[in-house]
Amino acid sequence: MTGKTHLLGGALAAMLLAPNSIEGSSLILLGSLISDIDHPKSTIGKYVPLIPRLLPHRGLTHSMIFCVLCYLLNPFLSYGVGVHIMLDMMTTSGVKLFYPLPNNIRFPLAKFVKTNGIFEVLLEFLLIIVIFYMTYEKYIAKYLFF
Repeated sequence: MTGKTHLLGGALAAMLLAPNSIEGSSLILLGSLISDIDHPKSTIGKYVPLIPRLLPHRGLTHSMIFCVLCYLLNPFLSYGVGVHIMLDMMTTSGVKLFYPLPNNIRFPLAKFVKTNGIFEVLLEFLLIIVIFYMTYEKYIAKYLFF
C-alpha cells in the first residue's frame, strides 16, 4: 500500500479509537506511517536515509514484535502500526508478521492485490467516503436537522 492509503486507514482508526484526543489521533496517524521507515522512498523513510539501509523492507517494522514495542511506548502508536500492518497484509507481498520467521503472511484474496493497483485506488475511495460520512454525521448533520 502507498503512504496515502496508510494515512487514510490511520485517519479512520483515529476517528474510531481516539475521537476526542489530539494526542491519540496524532500518534495513530504517525503509527500508520512509521512502519515504512524501512523503505527509502516512503513518506517517512526518505527523511531518515540510514534506517532503510539497515532494515529490510516489510521485516521487523511490519511484525508483531514492532507492534508490541510501539505499544510499550504508547498504545495509540501501536494502533496505527496495527492498521499499517493489516493494510500491507492485503497485498501480494504480505508481511513478516512473526519476524524473524521468514514466512510472509497475507490475507487469502491478497494474491490479486498490487500496491498502487486498482484495488488500492478503490480502497482509498472507500476510506475517503467513510471518513467524510463520519465527519458529516458528527459535525454537520446535527446542526442541519433539528
